[in-house]
Amino acid sequence: MKRMLRKQWDGNRGKIVLELRGEVLVKHERSKDRLRVLGGKGHAVDESMIQEALLLGAKEIYINEDSRRLVWRADLLGTKPDVRTIARIRRCCFDLRLFELVEGVERAPESLRDADGFAVGE
Repeated sequence: MKRMLRKQWDGNRGKIVLELRGEVLVKHERSKDRLRVLGGKGHAVDESMIQEALLLGAKEIYINEDSRRLVWRADLLGTKPDVRTIARIRRCCFDLRLFELVEGVERAPESLRDADGFAVGE
């Protein structure tokens, strides 16, 4: 059974970048857009979007990279993102080393499967 879509957020080009399905927040990303400030091991979400999603009841966050080639999951309430101003917008920066890789383990780059601290396939 699919989770009910509760809210969608569009990026500056009109493409859906974030959606809330039930209590699950799904961020759509490309692996090539990982943050340099996190050593290429994380993604950012506008702080205002995260705050709104939390108010709407979001409890988990999934980062869906490259149309589900890799899917990362974390407890949104238990994950403390690094809040930074990027391009004049406050953003919550999520370090993928704090996430569990739940889909695409076999396709994960070697640098994300070794002693780097990624919770691959747990």
